[in-house]
Amino acid sequence: MNTPKISAIVPVYNAERYLPMLVDSILAQTFRDFELLLVDDGSTDSSPALCDAYAARDERVRVIHKANGGVSSARNRGIEEARGEYVFFADNDDYVFPDCFATAVETIGERDFLIFEACSTLRSEFNPNPQNRSTDTTDRIEANSLDEIKAKIDVLREGTVIWICLYKRKILVENNVFFENVKSEDILFNRRYFNYINSFVQISKYQGYYWFLTPHSQGSGSAYYVDKDWVARMDEEIHISDERLGFEDHSWRQYYINKLVTMCLLRYLIKGYYADYPLPRKERKARWVWLRQNRLFQEVNREFAGKTRSMKVLFWLCQHGLFGAADALLKIAIRH
Repeated sequence: MNTPKISAIVPVYNAERYLPMLVDSILAQTFRDFELLLVDDGSTDSSPALCDAYAARDERVRVIHKANGGVSSARNRGIEEARGEYVFFADNDDYVFPDCFATAVETIGERDFLIFEACSTLRSEFNPNPQNRSTDTTDRIEANSLDEIKAKIDVLREGTVIWICLYKRKILVENNVFFENVKSEDILFNRRYFNYINSFVQISKYQGYYWFLTPHSQGSGSAYYVDKDWVARMDEEIHISDERLGFEDHSWRQYYINKLVTMCLLRYLIKGYYADYPLPRKERKARWVWLRQNRLFQEVNREFAGKTRSMKVLFWLCQHGLFGAADALLKIAIRH
């Protein structure tokens, strides 16, 4: 069985309008040793036929038709079916620059993980050859051992999106690293993958991918706020990092705790105040009580949390159990 260097996995759902641009950009790669897995997730438009047509024209394209299960299940099916040494993910309505795969393979070498950068714009302003695109690969950070990873952990601590990365398929499969059916699934996926790598390289200026800003991708209301189960899973992965790299008292761990509390736990609480996800007062209070008792909230660095006035007030009210005042204040803030 042929083992290509890269398996490009694209979840497809009702993408007839933009799918051809994405697929054409991948098939136009200057690096040719790859397979393209189009995972049709139960589309009801002409996407399945488009996928089959591409497979008929190019032997590198494989199509998987499945019942609708969401983007995570589609990506997971792609991982299961992939044959390549490395895995690359793309969304069905974006664009990949022609030199992306060649640059990625040359840069990653035998390492476990690669991070690069992307361009973004409104779709109406798309230019496949933007003048301000950077192809510079000289500005790089690399780590080739666990000790070097620990010394350069800051590179891995942010919420890296999956379509600017290259992953070793063997690591994914052998460690059961798959996507979970939750919001911000890519951040959780990466956090878990980080716990199994022994090397990485980042080319922080090279832009190999083009993603488009849309009202949907920017989010609105509470739709993109994670739930507490997501935070619990992130906490588990951070604990694994603590044990693997010895970060129990490291500033890296404090950073993640601060970020989880301020960006996730508080947003989970705030989610109940939005018009698209209203909760009765009793349930809102229960979330305040839960937050106050949460171990991560109790451990967070208060100086970090108080960077903004509104955040500082929320922390103080919750810390002192003044849930009625906090509830009233948040209701007013959300409305305005």
